[in-house]
Amino acid sequence: MLWQDLQALSGDPLNLPTCTSRSFAVGYTPDPSSQSLYDRFYPAWLASEYIAGGLSDWARTGNFAEAVSEDLAARDVDVPPAAAAAPEKPSLKVAKPKEEGVKRYSLQVASLVVEQNALTLKKRLEKLGYTPIIRKVATSITRHRVYAGEFDGRQEAEEAARRLNVDGFPSNIVEGEAGKYRLEVGSAVQLNDAIDLAHNLQKKNHTAKIVSEPTSTLVHQVSVGQYGSRTEAQEALETLKKHGFAPLVVRR
Repeated sequence: MLWQDLQALSGDPLNLPTCTSRSFAVGYTPDPSSQSLYDRFYPAWLASEYIAGGLSDWARTGNFAEAVSEDLAARDVDVPPAAAAAPEKPSLKVAKPKEEGVKRYSLQVASLVVEQNALTLKKRLEKLGYTPIIRKVATSITRHRVYAGEFDGRQEAEEAARRLNVDGFPSNIVEGEAGKYRLEVGSAVQLNDAIDLAHNLQKKNHTAKIVSEPTSTLVHQVSVGQYGSRTEAQEALETLKKHGFAPLVVRR
């Protein structure tokens, strides 16, 4: 659609020099022979809607502004295309919601391998008014395994296991490299516990050996509190330390 077409639609003269805005009526003439299943005016209404929408978009283009500027220049009115351009549709800016009240920190009181120990700690914290949470997490922990002896055959290992059991050291037979067998008497997370067990074996005249190796272990992390800042968590930590705990501030 051209500027001249708009002039014809709106009538003549336009008297544009005295106008600050202009509205145009556009439409589509219904077809008398239409056999639509709907109201015979429906296709015309729908087409008019599309025409009006397209006209609105075109009125915001540079071509429309230039056509208006040229027509006014022919009437001795100097209006640059930029001034004749229709205003842009305002863009909607959606404000990003602020993260208010997000709790990012908590206090990890302990990380325990034995579940019962974690439950006992949970009850202790509850008596102090806290609401502890236990999370099960797989992590790599160095385990210190204590072995007694090394044997060429399984039968020899079974005989040694019976002697250990008599001395109060139940064990498990473990097949090692090159067909050798060892008796695993126990394992500990704390190296000192493994050393104590090895000394007790030696006191009973058993050969003891400690092997330390990283192992994927399920631990039970006991934590309390939800805090919005590290400073807030640190203040809560000082209170918890007065009850004999040594918690850590952790980011959730």
